[in-house]
Amino acid sequence: MPTGDFDVLLIDDDSNLHLIYDRLLKEAFADGVSFEACGDESGLKNLLKSRTQPDVIILDQKLDNGTRGMDLVSEIRRSWPRSFIVMNSAYGSEDLAVEAIRHGVDDYVEGRKQDSGALISAITRGIERQQCRLMTFSSVEAIPSVGNRVCKTRFEETKARIEASLSGG
Repeated sequence: MPTGDFDVLLIDDDSNLHLIYDRLLKEAFADGVSFEACGDESGLKNLLKSRTQPDVIILDQKLDNGTRGMDLVSEIRRSWPRSFIVMNSAYGSEDLAVEAIRHGVDDYVEGRKQDSGALISAITRGIERQQCRLMTFSSVEAIPSVGNRVCKTRFEETKARIEASLSGG
């Protein structure tokens, strides 16, 4: 199981699921999870403008107003390109899963929404990917300082050799 704090956003029109998922995530990941939910496209548009990028987004495929979750993926990716998106559908098929992946979804969970095992596994994969990404960025950021120390050391050594040869030593 991943460790540390992470942020999950649910986009689903079923407000009962907001409570279920909140409880499910807290049981699965203890206090290390922050959870927020919105129920429709307009709620998502407000969040895209006002909140920081979530680590994981659980996106319902079929919202009440006829909006397909898949149609929201490109807008989500523009605002939050590094979020791990899990498409969740009770009406799924293999074709729908393939289409979701082609649209930029990272993982696809099919079945009744109360079947939590597959969903928790998908969220875990998303969190682990985010943690790996953070470790990679931290390592990359450390490289210039290591590189600068190496360059500075080589510069000092070269400078000392030049000074020694100029002074006849």
